[in-house]
Amino acid sequence: MSNASMVFIFTLAVLALGTSPVYGEPIEIILLTNSVDYALAQDSIDSMKNNGFEVTRVEAADFDAYKTRQFIVILGGPDAPEGIGNIVQQHLSSSEQEHLRVSGSREMYLKAYQSQRVFVIAGSDRAQTQLAHVENMDSLYEQVTAADTAAESPPITPPSPLPTGSKTIYAGEYVESISYWGYTKSGGYTTVKIQGKYQKLEVGRSIQGNTTIHQYEPYPLAYITFKDSELPIKFRLDDVEYEILYYNNEKVIVKKL
Repeated sequence: MSNASMVFIFTLAVLALGTSPVYGEPIEIILLTNSVDYALAQDSIDSMKNNGFEVTRVEAADFDAYKTRQFIVILGGPDAPEGIGNIVQQHLSSSEQEHLRVSGSREMYLKAYQSQRVFVIAGSDRAQTQLAHVENMDSLYEQVTAADTAAESPPITPPSPLPTGSKTIYAGEYVESISYWGYTKSGGYTTVKIQGKYQKLEVGRSIQGNTTIHQYEPYPLAYITFKDSELPIKFRLDDVEYEILYYNNEKVIVKKL
């Protein structure tokens, strides 16, 4: 793969769109909900399907057959009717349950187990529960896709010993005038955002010649898309070539070439 195909300069909007599954089999979401919350969730359910997820609606009475699936979304709080509340209470702490009973409250809780993610989306009443899933759809897509990709990707380890000149960058920390600022995952691929520290400055004079004009260009950005198995991978930022040696969603080990 050439350097040009590995480095993409995108807008932030394009990166944000990269969170839905686009490769391989659709990700199944088990949607556990009572009849009232299900009726109020049709727009969110349509949104899940439109983003490539396979949604299976389940009632509490049938939940035992689905309770070990990888991704479960529960709509409703600890007091939700039709048996939903009893299941919610198995996943939320006492303080989380009490918070949802406060008028006007709404939350999405993610419970991460060894091979399963359970999302509890709820509010203090049915209206707040509806607002909770509308507000958290984008976050739900991102977290489900990231977890699915992580489950499929083989574990990688940092090179040992690190090559001379390698640096470890944590999010927001500048090293060698570059910083790692975030990531998204989609269909087995990871896209990381790398940003340069310095702006380019152009100095000019006004037409009248008596005013100095300072014009700054935006901080240089690079979005690098790769599979974990493709590392190390080279990229260029602000006329300098770098190589990503290792990446784990929290830090980047990078070498200036």
